[in-house]
Amino acid sequence: MKTVLTRLALISLSFLTFLSPSAISTRESEGSSVNGSFEIFLEKGAKRHLEFHAFRDLNGKVTGESIFQDDTTEAPADKSNDSAGPDSDKPLFLRVEFDCLTIDGNRAVMSGAVTQSSKETYVGRRVLIAAQENGGSDDPKKRDKVTWGIYRNKQDEWLATDSERPEEQTGQTWLATDLERNDDQGIPSTKDTVIGCQSFPISSFSFITAKQGRGTVHLKQ
Repeated sequence: MKTVLTRLALISLSFLTFLSPSAISTRESEGSSVNGSFEIFLEKGAKRHLEFHAFRDLNGKVTGESIFQDDTTEAPADKSNDSAGPDSDKPLFLRVEFDCLTIDGNRAVMSGAVTQSSKETYVGRRVLIAAQENGGSDDPKKRDKVTWGIYRNKQDEWLATDSERPEEQTGQTWLATDLERNDDQGIPSTKDTVIGCQSFPISSFSFITAKQGRGTVHLKQ
């Protein structure tokens, strides 16, 4: 009996060691990551709280999430302009699961889909968060910066067909390639309209001002 208990204790200790913070830190030290936390100043003293964490391992897989939390009923800046609905009177809560991360110098862009929300219309929408690390200085000109956008997924309303034989092309997709080049990846017949971290140049983002919010960003390449 004592031998069995000893084995169970060793197994439990090994499991706890596997889940320890030091093990997680070691995992993240082997990839790229970005972490941030911000308070966004709204009207009448209300605030929006934004936290994010994204990690890309050595195989290129991206994991992580972001949380939006308002202490007001005001809706976020939504690119689709249709945020009104039966849940519009609820304080905003969004949980985003990341699937893409790019880092260039002191800037990073993360993207993912909304998986939970206090407003049902946001579930499934795409979110972009751009962050810039400047050392966390109190100087407004050197502060860490952030911006974000929420987007609806767009669907193509056209279908490429052969005008002489439309019945053979309807519903099909293909790649147009150069037969003389084996390395040609080709051009797809349908467009990918899913918003991701590479949809826009990282230099194209405009960050919120020091009067609109403040926080910290930590990048690791």
